[in-house]
Amino acid sequence: PKVLTDPESTLPISAMAALLELAANRLQRQDFSLLLGQEEGIAVLGLVAMIALNSSTVGEALEGIARHLPYHSSGANLSLVEHPGDGLSGIRYSLNLDPGTPRRQLMELTYMVAYRFLCMVSSAERATWRVHFQHERGLTVEEYARYFDCPVRMAQAHDELLFPTGLLAQRIDSNDASLRQMAERFVGNEMRRVPLDIGRQVEALVDRQLSTGVASIKIIAGQLGQHPRTLERRLRAQDLVFKDIVDGVRRT
Repeated sequence: PKVLTDPESTLPISAMAALLELAANRLQRQDFSLLLGQEEGIAVLGLVAMIALNSSTVGEALEGIARHLPYHSSGANLSLVEHPGDGLSGIRYSLNLDPGTPRRQLMELTYMVAYRFLCMVSSAERATWRVHFQHERGLTVEEYARYFDCPVRMAQAHDELLFPTGLLAQRIDSNDASLRQMAERFVGNEMRRVPLDIGRQVEALVDRQLSTGVASIKIIAGQLGQHPRTLERRLRAQDLVFKDIVDGVRRT
C-alpha cells in the first residue's frame, strides 16, 4: 500500500500487467484498460508526453517518445515500421514480460493511449487506420468499435497501430520548441542521475538502430548522452558486452 502514497514509486511491468487483468476481472469489465486509456491519455507518460506534445511534427513526436520511453518504463521499446506497399506506417510497442504474464489489458491500454494521442494531434480521416493485437481473445467487434474509429484485428503477427505515412509529416500547431528542449534536458539528466537498467536501454536502442543498418557503440552512447567508454564500463558492471547485446538482438 505504501507504493500508492509515493508518486515516484515504480512497479515491475509484469506486476502492472497482472494488476490490470485483476482489475478487469474483479470489476467484470473486460474493456477496463480501454476505459483507463481514455481517462489517462498521453499525460500518463509525464515528461515524455511534454516532449511529444511540443514536437514540431507527428513523426518527431513519435521519435521523441521512442528515444525517451526507457526513462518512463524500463524495458519498453517503441518502434516505427513502414509498410510501403500499403502507404502505411505503424507504431509497435513491445515489453520484456516474464513468460506466462497476462498481456491483453496492458497492450490494449497502451494502444488506446497511442490512438488517442494521434487523434488529438490530427484531424485526418481514420477509416484507413488499423489496430492489430497479437492476442486472440478480446472484446466483440461492436465493443471495439465504441473505442476505435477503425478496424481492430486480433491474432496478428504484431501488436501495432497503423496509419497513413503522410501523417508523420503533419505539424503539431501547439508545439513549443523551448519546452521540448527543457523536458529533454531534464529527462536526460534524470537518466544519468538515476540510471535505469542499462542493459535493457541499450537493447531497446540497438533494436531500433538496426532497422537503419548500423548499431555502433558510438551511436548508442550518443543517444544515451554518454561517452562510449562510460557506456562500456556501465555494461561491464552488469557483466554485459555491447557486441553480445547486438548479436542477441540480431538473433531475435
